Amino acid sequence: MTQHEIKEIIKSYKNQILDFKKLQNNFENELTNITNKKDFILNEIESVKQKAVPTSPSAGRLKNTFSTNNIAQQSFYCDSYVSYLYTLTEPDFRRKEYTEHQIIRELNGVTWAKYQMYLSSLLVKTKEPKKTTYTHIKQVAILYFLGLTDKIDNTQKIAELVAPLIDRDAETTRQKLCELPHDIKDRQMLNEIKDLFLKLGLTDKVQLVEKELNKLR
Repeated sequence: MTQHEIKEIIKSYKNQILDFKKLQNNFENELTNITNKKDFILNEIESVKQKAVPTSPSAGRLKNTFSTNNIAQQSFYCDSYVSYLYTLTEPDFRRKEYTEHQIIRELNGVTWAKYQMYLSSLLVKTKEPKKTTYTHIKQVAILYFLGLTDKIDNTQKIAELVAPLIDRDAETTRQKLCELPHDIKDRQMLNEIKDLFLKLGLTDKVQLVEKELNKLR
């Protein structure tokens, strides 16, 4: 079957063919107001899997006579669902003859597999540890120990250079630079910076932080 014929079938049965973007957008709209996102995603994944379960041979014969008007009652398990889910392979309709209903079924199988994979990717994101956020003054202090502030003798210029890099306002950054000598006495912050430098193997920078810590003893 040619690509043109496939497009014509899709056009003729567009209301019976799954739209991945629509599935994605509908779910994301629902997810917005959900607090326990992890369980909500898990429940949706389970629902997706239940609608893609292999049927028995006798049930399969009944499924093959489905009416495309009953898309909500269809099982989306088919060759293309399995192929795309495990090998990202889409059906090649040129390899053998397909009826219009078979083509619709295979197209929906691919979309259903894509939707399941999309949900799984969302679930992974909910498990990722949140990135550590640094306070503004801590960001400035790290740059100070790295020697950046020694390279430029103008605080305003330093602020204008640094602010976009740390996603901060230039004027506020300039103020933090001016306040740095006082804030550098924050023992907890200094220890956090020291631990960071130790983790990165920046021995010379660790020594600089230790000198500041020694002043506080």
